Amino acid sequence: MKKTTIVLIFSFAAINLSFAATEVQETQVPEQLHHTPFKDFVTTLKIMSKGMYLQFTTPATLVTAGVGALVLWPIFESDSKLLDKEEYPDPVTRTVGYDITNTLNFGIVPLASYGISYFIKDKKLKNFAIESLAANGQVMIESLILSFIDIHERPQKGNLSKWETNFRSDSSWPSGHVAALTTLTFKTFQFYGFFPALLPAVGVYAGYKQRVGSRQHWPSDVIGTIFLAALASEGTRLANDDYHDSHPWHKFLFDHQFAMKPIYLDRGAGAVVSLNF
Repeated sequence: MKKTTIVLIFSFAAINLSFAATEVQETQVPEQLHHTPFKDFVTTLKIMSKGMYLQFTTPATLVTAGVGALVLWPIFESDSKLLDKEEYPDPVTRTVGYDITNTLNFGIVPLASYGISYFIKDKKLKNFAIESLAANGQVMIESLILSFIDIHERPQKGNLSKWETNFRSDSSWPSGHVAALTTLTFKTFQFYGFFPALLPAVGVYAGYKQRVGSRQHWPSDVIGTIFLAALASEGTRLANDDYHDSHPWHKFLFDHQFAMKPIYLDRGAGAVVSLNF
C-alpha cells in the first residue's frame, strides 16, 4: 500500500507539473528570475498572512462567501441523509482520498514546482508554487481555528490518527484533510486553466468519498473546505505583488470590478449597479 501511495503521489505531481512545463517558452525570463529560497519562504508567509484578510475585500470573494453560506446551510440540515448514502470507500478511494491527500498537505507539489521552476527558469511556475503553498497553509490554519467552534463532532470517533486529533479541536468542521488538493485545484485553475485543474479536482472528489464514507467527516465538513480554499486562493492571489497574469478563464470569473451607487428620482430612490469584466 505504501509503495502504491508513493507511486501515485509522484505520478500526480509529474502530470500536474507537465502542464506548466509546456508553457516554459512563454514564461522564460532568466534575467528577471532570482531564486532565493529563504526570501521566497518569507514572501510565502507574507502572502499567507495578507491573504487572510484580503480574501474578503473584493466583490468576487464576497460573492463566493455568500454562495458558500447559501450552499452550506441546507447541507448542514441534510448532513445525516447525505452521510447515509455514502458507502465505505474501496481500496483505491481510500488510497487516493486518505494517504495521498494527507501526504500532499505537507506541500509536496508546491515544493516540487518551486524546484522545477529553478531549473527551467519559469517565473509563472515559481509564483504558482509560492501561492499554492501560501493558500494551503492558510486553509490549514483556518481549519484549525474553526475547529474550536462547537459546530458538530465527527460522525464516528474511532480509528482516528494523531494528525486528526492532536492538531485540532473536537469539532469536525471544516475538513483539513483535503486542504492541499482543494487549494491546488483553485491555484491550477488560476494559473493554467480549467482542464489541468480537473486532475486535483478528482482527488478532492476521492477525498470527499473517503472522509464521508469512512464516517470521519460530515459532508458539510468537506464542502466547507472547498469554499475556504476558493477564498484562500483569491486572497493569496491578491496578496502576491509579484505576479498578476492569471488564466483568461480565471480573469473572466474573478478579475472584474463591481460598483453600486444610489440614484434619486422624482418618485423615489434607486441604485445603479455596474459589473466590468
